[in-house]
Amino acid sequence: LSLHDALPIWLCRRALRSATRRTCARGVRVVGKITRAVSERGFPMRMWIDTEFNGFKGELISIAIVAEDGAEFYEILDVNERLDPWVFRNVVPVLNSHRPDKDNRFGVHFPRTPMSRSSVQNNLRAFLLAYKKVHLIADWPEDIALFCRLLLTETPGERIDTPILTMEITREDYVSAVPHNALEDARAMRRGTLGPVGPKVSS
Repeated sequence: LSLHDALPIWLCRRALRSATRRTCARGVRVVGKITRAVSERGFPMRMWIDTEFNGFKGELISIAIVAEDGAEFYEILDVNERLDPWVFRNVVPVLNSHRPDKDNRFGVHFPRTPMSRSSVQNNLRAFLLAYKKVHLIADWPEDIALFCRLLLTETPGERIDTPILTMEITREDYVSAVPHNALEDARAMRRGTLGPVGPKVSS
């Protein structure tokens, strides 16, 4: 089975109907407006990233980025290649299984539907450009590699616009509320670094 075929088996149909691509794009724009003021501080915004992919060196399946100010980015890509058996058993069932964070108005509060790579790139660009500088933190090298590949468009020699980016790879292990859900894994890294609350965004 491909992800395109397998995902409907695991996801709530009612939730999927309400989570249209138009809603996803609107959510990114709203977060961008709210967090734009934070980028005026002049120092890099720390962000924790996690990805899920189709086995060793496989295609990107989902990507999540959680910022120090609480802003969140989470997308699922429409992958049509045959799924690795381990991924089918352990990753597909928990796509969109992230918990809504009622205390975080910047968080992801609705499910995602699989999107084309170009659509995910457009949303990623909007999310990142809310900041002047971004320091990206991952706990696995392939997360950074897949992120960098996502910056490249299908046109040779072109990439999506981003702010200034720096990157860091750590070897910390944090307990995720939903293992193998990229958003919950990224939240766990942020929580493990900042504590359960973290900094508040000034109004």
